[in-house]
Amino acid sequence: MLCKDLHEGMLLEIIDDKMCGWFNTLVTIQNSKFPEMPIRFRIASDAVGLLMMSQGISKIFKKHDTIMYLGNKQIAASRAKKTRQVRMIYTDGKTGYVEGYDIKHLQPQKVKE
Repeated sequence: MLCKDLHEGMLLEIIDDKMCGWFNTLVTIQNSKFPEMPIRFRIASDAVGLLMMSQGISKIFKKHDTIMYLGNKQIAASRAKKTRQVRMIYTDGKTGYVEGYDIKHLQPQKVKE
């Protein structure tokens, strides 16, 4: 999937059974340039997900977990007149952002019959 294919409210899932996603809550250093930056949602292979669980990540999202795309959000820098656009997602009661290169690991969720 490409970023241009995303639409607000779209339901997504991870594309492959060998991939997983998680909210990267281990990064505790606050971004000084963008203090309002939400938590990042990372997508990687199961092996990396297992390593992250050993480091303290409590929830791993797999293929059939629903991820809702909320749309783009402009985040302003604290001092400079710079902004950064992030792609917001919502899953399991948490809101975060996903980088463009992680979008390729997502697909529209298939309707369960």
